[in-house]
Amino acid sequence: MTIEERPNYLRTQLRRHQQPDRRGKGRLLGQMEAVTGRHRKSPLQLLREKPCRKQRARQRGPSCNEEVCRALLVAADSLDWPCPERLTPGLQWLPRQLTE
Repeated sequence: MTIEERPNYLRTQLRRHQQPDRRGKGRLLGQMEAVTGRHRKSPLQLLREKPCRKQRARQRGPSCNEEVCRALLVAADSLDWPCPERLTPGLQWLPRQLTE
């Protein structure tokens, strides 16, 4: 279950959580624990508050300057967008190949 799907699932379970008796609520919490992969108390906390994804208080800044980012985009594009582990060794010989 992705992070975006979790609030939608919890919203639907909130309606079901308000209806059954104590034993039914316990079974429902067990299902929610199994589906979301979180501890049993976590869905209860999320059910008490409005289930929505919170925005970050502060966004991360860029980790490198603009020239380096453009160079990395060119390198990744020329190597057909490999994963970072495969891109890193290519960064040693690729600049020499592109300038020749």
